[in-house]
Amino acid sequence: MELGLFVLGLLMGGALAWYLLERQRNDASRERDAAADARARHLQDEVKQADSALAETRDRLIALQLEHKALEERAQPLEAEAAQAKRAAQQALEMETRLRQTCQALQDELAQLKRQLASRPAEPAPSGPAQPSPAPVETLAAPAEPVVAAAAGEPSPAAPSKAGGTKRRGGRARS
Repeated sequence: MELGLFVLGLLMGGALAWYLLERQRNDASRERDAAADARARHLQDEVKQADSALAETRDRLIALQLEHKALEERAQPLEAEAAQAKRAAQQALEMETRLRQTCQALQDELAQLKRQLASRPAEPAPSGPAQPSPAPVETLAAPAEPVVAAAAGEPSPAAPSKAGGTKRRGGRARS
């Protein structure tokens, strides 16, 4: 009987040890499973965030590409308009240069005429009735103004000149 109790004690001890070891293994495996599940959930969340960031980036990229195309389409007419404005500015500069050259030539011609008038010997006035005196130098500038206006492309009014002796009759000037 003692031997039976001894064997029974050994069996009960072995069963208890087996139960405790299995329980310990199960607890360890549950902890490992819980940690693996937590890591898997964390990785899934990161993948979801990466996917949503990728989708958002793709949407932004598409929007930026569309905006870029729209800006390019708007830029083409603006570039053409800028080129046209540059050509117009260049033409205006050329015209201004030509006008300045014309004006300078007319001023030189006027100065030459003034020198010629100043270099002429003064004619003695006849003692007879008073004759009209020659036109002052400032009135000689009047014919130059229509030339400058004509060079600028403006219509020039027919201005009678005292020195030129023109008279206006019926809208026509005669010499």
